[in-house]
Amino acid sequence: MIGVPRYGLYTEVFSTDAPYYGGTGDYPNAPTMSICEPYGEHPCRIRLRLPPFGAVCYRITPKPLPKIAAKQEDDA
Repeated sequence: MIGVPRYGLYTEVFSTDAPYYGGTGDYPNAPTMSICEPYGEHPCRIRLRLPPFGAVCYRITPKPLPKIAAKQEDDA
């Protein structure tokens, strides 16, 4: 689990675990929609698998906040 700054769809664009880069390919990550629950210092979170001694990069496709989360922000 990791905190993320924005609500939206997170898509893996690069992983050092890919066979192309000499990795095993054992840690693929499907596109993941963030969850509007605080995690650490961030307002949203995603769950992902990280390769040992590896790195991954994600692209975010921002989405509008769900009505429940938007209402909670208005109440704060």
